[in-house]
Amino acid sequence: MREVMLYTGGMDSYMSWRLLGKPQILYIDAGHEYAKREIKQLYKLHPEELITIDSRIDLADVETASGWVPLRNAFFFMIGAISQVNYTVDQTEENEPIKIYLNALKGEGSTDKSRWFRWLMSKVMSLCLERKVICVAPYHHLYKAQLIQKYLKEFNTPEDLEALKSTTACYREKIKKGFKGCGVCWSCYRRWAALYYNGIEERYEVNPWELEIVKVNKANVRKWIKGLSRKPITYWLPMIKNNYYAYAANKKARKQHG
Repeated sequence: MREVMLYTGGMDSYMSWRLLGKPQILYIDAGHEYAKREIKQLYKLHPEELITIDSRIDLADVETASGWVPLRNAFFFMIGAISQVNYTVDQTEENEPIKIYLNALKGEGSTDKSRWFRWLMSKVMSLCLERKVICVAPYHHLYKAQLIQKYLKEFNTPEDLEALKSTTACYREKIKKGFKGCGVCWSCYRRWAALYYNGIEERYEVNPWELEIVKVNKANVRKWIKGLSRKPITYWLPMIKNNYYAYAANKKARKQHG
């Protein structure tokens, strides 16, 4: 079976890659704002690994201000499958199965990471490529904070921690020197909360726990409930628990930093 990992250079990708035994890396440059920074860091983090950079699509025109790209993982899964198909001159090929790893964690609200989505993509691509294609998310049962705990339990040297902290985080292209990220985008906030919950601190341009949008007040609670109500009911409990980790990190940070 051919295996490939859809790799972003972020913390989740790196931890999963290590825990899975270092499968083949495929980075897809879809023209997003922070792609150049991710690629640069990718080569720094993996100087001896074989890395495939695929830039056949450009989704920059549909990228939102928050960094979200609609249908992103549908495109990524298809490119991941195509990258593993080697045609000979006469257009015949071996029907070797393909396994594609996606980094999806429990409590995330993205519908293009869900179990149902992965099953559908597996079926569609298996039909079109006439071979078995499996789209998997090996750690979908873990929250981000729990994945960090699993990683640190297995890889517990100072070098392992430093490698983890050197992964990319921010949706912004340029970051001030000495800071991990802007501290304002959701990517920075989720990373900070999961690391801080596990006792690991990083510097951000803006302290994530001071953001107005993460404060527990009536307006924010109403907004959060409205967003939650748009998701399938199966998402509710995992997303609530995921927010508990963030709340616990916020509370701890405010107590520590005043």
